[in-house]
Amino acid sequence: LDSNMLPVTTKSDSAAQLYFDAWDAFHYEGIPGIRKRMVKAIEQDSNFFSAYALKALTYEYFGDKEKYVEAANQALACDIKLNKAETVTKEIMEAKLADYEADVAGIVDQYVDYYPDVPEAYLNVSFYYMGQQNYEKAVEMAQKAVNIDDSNPSPYVNLGYALMSLERFEEAEKVFDKYMELLPDAPNVYDAWGDLFMAMEKYELAYENFMKAHELGWSENKAMKAKEMLDELSVPEEGKEK
Repeated sequence: LDSNMLPVTTKSDSAAQLYFDAWDAFHYEGIPGIRKRMVKAIEQDSNFFSAYALKALTYEYFGDKEKYVEAANQALACDIKLNKAETVTKEIMEAKLADYEADVAGIVDQYVDYYPDVPEAYLNVSFYYMGQQNYEKAVEMAQKAVNIDDSNPSPYVNLGYALMSLERFEEAEKVFDKYMELLPDAPNVYDAWGDLFMAMEKYELAYENFMKAHELGWSENKAMKAKEMLDELSVPEEGKEK
C-alpha cells in the first residue's frame, strides 16, 4: 500500500504494484504510460476493478467517451468486494454511464470524507473540479494534497495548471519550481513549464521547455506550435498578410 494513494483490492501483488507505479510513470510517459500499466495489471488480475477504472479515466482525459464506457463497464462487471474508495469510484461511473455529463460533485467529495489523510483523495477531487472549470476549488483540493505530503510530485501538476487557468502565473511558477526540484529529469515537468510560458505568451521560453521535454522523450508537437507563435511575432507588421 502506498500511503499517498487510495487502497485497491486485488489478488495480485504485482498487479497492485503496477497500479501504484502508474502515477509515477505519468511524469515520464504521460497518460499512455498509465494505460500501459493498467493493461498489464489486468492481465495479472482480470478482476481488478481499480485497474479498469483507472484505464477508463485515461480515456475520459482524452475525451474518448466510447472507450471510457467500455472500460467503465468492465470495471462494473468485476465480482469483488469493494473498499470505500472503490465504492465511490463505482458510484461515479454508474452516474456517468447513465448520463455522461452528470454532476457527480457530491459523490466525488466522499473520497476526502473517507480518506482525509490521503493525498490522492484530494487529487481525485481536484481533477474533477478542473474538469468542471471550477479552478478555485481545484486549487484548494490540490493544495491540501500538497500540505499532506509536499514530497509527492503528482499534486503539483494539478495545482500548477489550476493556478495557470486562473492566470495566477507567479504562483504557478513557484509550484512548477517545486515540481522540477522533485523530478528534474521528467519530461512532463518541462511540458508543464512550456504550457505555462505559452499561457504567459513567452513563446521563446515555451519553445525551449517543450524542446527539452522532447529531448526526454515527449512529442515535439507543442514545441512546433510555440515556434510558430514565435516566428509570427518576429514577422514585421508590413510583412504580415492583410
